[in-house]
Amino acid sequence: MMNRRQALATGAAAAAAAMPINRAAAQGGGEVTIGICFPFSGSGAQVGVDARHAIETALDVINNPHPDLDLSLAKGSGLPGLGGAKLKIVAADH
Repeated sequence: MMNRRQALATGAAAAAAAMPINRAAAQGGGEVTIGICFPFSGSGAQVGVDARHAIETALDVINNPHPDLDLSLAKGSGLPGLGGAKLKIVAADH
């Protein structure tokens, strides 16, 4: 039977072993997918449509260079901390 200290050490070792894989994937660019859940049907659909338009505008600013905008993530392309990874959304109707 494993005690708490052994379980924590095992978990930390597993996380450390996975780190190079995650770092390598991030350095290669790639995509970061974010899920959004808004009303896209029914009486509140306009709220979801407006939110999606706002999120897609933010994605354009982050994913594509906009040197004329004075925003932190607008100057470059993608997420600088993740090797230029692009953001992508997956939308669902709640």
